[in-house]
Amino acid sequence: LVEDLVGRARARIDARLEAASQDPEARVGAILAGLLDDGDGADPEAVACWAQIGAEAIRNPVVRAVYQDWLAQLAEALTAALDGDADLAAGLVVLVEGYFAVAAAAPGIIRPGSAGATAMRMMRGAR
Repeated sequence: LVEDLVGRARARIDARLEAASQDPEARVGAILAGLLDDGDGADPEAVACWAQIGAEAIRNPVVRAVYQDWLAQLAEALTAALDGDADLAAGLVVLVEGYFAVAAAAPGIIRPGSAGATAMRMMRGAR
């Protein structure tokens, strides 16, 4: 299940990166859109599953290894897009995971369609 969810997320990100310019902000936006946008390819059930996987990773070392590997890959991609700013990349990974957890546990908190744009606003403010 985890590998399937990672593969689907990677496909959404890759498709958006292909269409993005080489501008760092466009690359970050493509990655965040692949994870957070609720347009083409969005899968609310996958988001709920991912929130559960994050919780399971706390207690299960096998799940933790796969979960950590994906988050490391995501942080690496964001770091490259952000011209080496690993701290901001890590913060964006945490932001995405927070969105997933809240979307699963308290979906009314996040206005539909707002996550990707809000994450970009936060990223711009941090740069």
